[in-house]
Amino acid sequence: MPLLRQNFRHQLEQLIRELPHTPLLMLNGLAEGMDSEAAEIFLDVIRSDKERRGREVPRHQLVAALPKIPSDYRGDFQDPTALARMEDLLQCCDGILHPGNCADLRVAQLTAGNEQGLDPSACYGQQGIFLVRHCYLLFGFFDGVETRLVGGTSQTVSMQRGEIHPLFVSVDEVLANKEPGALVLHRTPRCKPGSPVNGAGDIQFWSPGEARNKVSRGEGLDLPQAMLTIPNRLESINKSLGWPGFEPTIYNPAEGPYTRLWSRADQRAGKNKRNYEHWCRVLVATGFILVLLAQLSPVAQGLWWALLLLAFLLFPRLQQGPKLEFISQRCLSECLTVQHLWIALDIDDDAADLFHSRSNSELGWIRTVLRAVRIQLLSFHSRKERIYSSAIGKAQIWIAGQIDFLTEKIKMFVALTQRWRAIAIVLAGSAVALATLESLPGSSGALAPWVVVLLAGFASALAYSNLIGYAETADRYKRSLRQFERGQTALVVTASDEDEEPVTTRTRQRIVIEALGREKLDELNDWVAGQLQRVYAPGA
Repeated sequence: MPLLRQNFRHQLEQLIRELPHTPLLMLNGLAEGMDSEAAEIFLDVIRSDKERRGREVPRHQLVAALPKIPSDYRGDFQDPTALARMEDLLQCCDGILHPGNCADLRVAQLTAGNEQGLDPSACYGQQGIFLVRHCYLLFGFFDGVETRLVGGTSQTVSMQRGEIHPLFVSVDEVLANKEPGALVLHRTPRCKPGSPVNGAGDIQFWSPGEARNKVSRGEGLDLPQAMLTIPNRLESINKSLGWPGFEPTIYNPAEGPYTRLWSRADQRAGKNKRNYEHWCRVLVATGFILVLLAQLSPVAQGLWWALLLLAFLLFPRLQQGPKLEFISQRCLSECLTVQHLWIALDIDDDAADLFHSRSNSELGWIRTVLRAVRIQLLSFHSRKERIYSSAIGKAQIWIAGQIDFLTEKIKMFVALTQRWRAIAIVLAGSAVALATLESLPGSSGALAPWVVVLLAGFASALAYSNLIGYAETADRYKRSLRQFERGQTALVVTASDEDEEPVTTRTRQRIVIEALGREKLDELNDWVAGQLQRVYAPGA
């Protein structure tokens, strides 16, 4: 036990040292044995961190994830000392999640006539699913014996590695939706006959992206850097949230400031969109200027071909970075809005499950962030009651704001599409007119280069409009506008029905917001797929 405690403490201290701006959030079942040991070590480590850094320390949290409601869970403790230890830990938790307040911890399918409390293996199995779904970094204290029992440590470890035994039920969806996670195994003998004692204290690491069943042993106790790729990305986000002068965005005074994370994502999305549009303009303008120079000065022909070759190699990279960052930050901000409203209205859906990032591995970190945010929101509401009127009021403000925003943007994008189309038509018509004059008897041939220049301008106008995607964006916004208008109408209908009971009205309002959120995420998925397929082709 002293060796296990020392090793685990060392790794927690490494996380705090290498991620100084990132709060650690431990999900723990507080079971007798290593669960309780790990929770106590975690509390001691974060207490020391707070004493050392004072106000600079991020808000680390211990969140209990119990397989049963607390009153039933206490019955699983036979040892009064272990039960008292668990009760003390519950008092130290920042949040307590259990089947009574968290749908993800409820057993999905029960045998007819049986209550959940009569099926402990299913309860513990569901707890393992919950942990694997929401934990990026899973610490397992395991003797390495495959028990093939539902609800055991071996099941949770297998799921984190992306493996599952046929006896384990209700996990296919978990593995399909789960992002690659990291696993740290501390070899821990069990207090039962047959548990191997050799190698006690050995540590094994599974890093994300490694081949199935591939195990790497660290040179020491430190977590390999391959495990910290996503945590390091979260660290950069958390660090920027604390920069002086950073202020959350206020969209509507009635709704108040958005979270700092949403504000950062929204601001960075806008910045990278402007950068992307800048490179598109540079690309099109440069191409047009090169054509002009090549036609007016034969000396520029060599320069034209050299720069064209450079465009094949350079422009895609300059353009792709801001584009992908714009897509990822916009996705994060949109998903966060839906997730916050769903949690505030006690809607069980998970935005991370419905955001399909599989088409591009670069977007997988978004789902990791969404799951972490969701746990923090669930933890917060486990100790503070939801105010339904406030939540539905914010949802109504969101819908009204989206309708106003989309209506204005649709008008702008339609006008821009028509403008660039008109410019292209004028340039093409001018080229045809000059070509006609050039074909007349007695023409000197001086107009021929200008015909090419005007055709290049025609192509450039169409290329810029298509590259920015004004028409496609307008069509996407029209689809979204119809969704929000239907949602607004539905909320008005539910609120005006005086014959309905308040509970029924709230249920219908939740259904409306859930449907709107799902449609928003569906539209977001379609947009991402379309944007990722839009590839810059200099040859065209």
